[in-house]
Amino acid sequence: DWSSDVCSSDLLFWTRIRHSKKDPRYTELEKKWGFSKLKTLGHFYLQASLQIPLCFVLVPLFYETTQMTSLHWIISVVFLTGLLGQTLADWQLFSFKRENKEGVCRKGLWNFSRHPNYFFEWIMWSSLAMLSYQSNYFGIALLSPLTIWVITRYMTGPYTEKLSLIKRPVEFKKYQNDVPFILPFIDKKK
Repeated sequence: DWSSDVCSSDLLFWTRIRHSKKDPRYTELEKKWGFSKLKTLGHFYLQASLQIPLCFVLVPLFYETTQMTSLHWIISVVFLTGLLGQTLADWQLFSFKRENKEGVCRKGLWNFSRHPNYFFEWIMWSSLAMLSYQSNYFGIALLSPLTIWVITRYMTGPYTEKLSLIKRPVEFKKYQNDVPFILPFIDKKK
């Protein structure tokens, strides 16, 4: 994925790295590019450059300190909800794949969003930015959730769906028609 957090990285270790599984998106790029080291290097540099605006959420911490209010505590609960939601979505998909099920995962959260892990990741970055709502640097912090939205909605998500349509054209097309892209109950179409 384009970004990472502690929980997803830990789950990634247990579900893929430990078992030497490769991400099908990277495998597809390798096939398309024919192991072009220059293209692969450029791809990783693009990913690295997109990490920079994600770090903007930390700017207010370096320049201002604010008192914790009850709103900060509520925002912290929203962050934890996002973290738990992303972990649950990743675990549901892993469990579905582990059961060697064919077709498209519609288990749990995957029945409300085609990318619930992206939705909850966006919730996490948004809540981190909202923690600095009193700061003069709040606008800079908002670049983080905006960046993660652009990455998941317009880059990673469409590419993942393109590969899913190749792998399971009929089932995934029906899934696209039935289940919203990222935001549950809102963005119904691709």
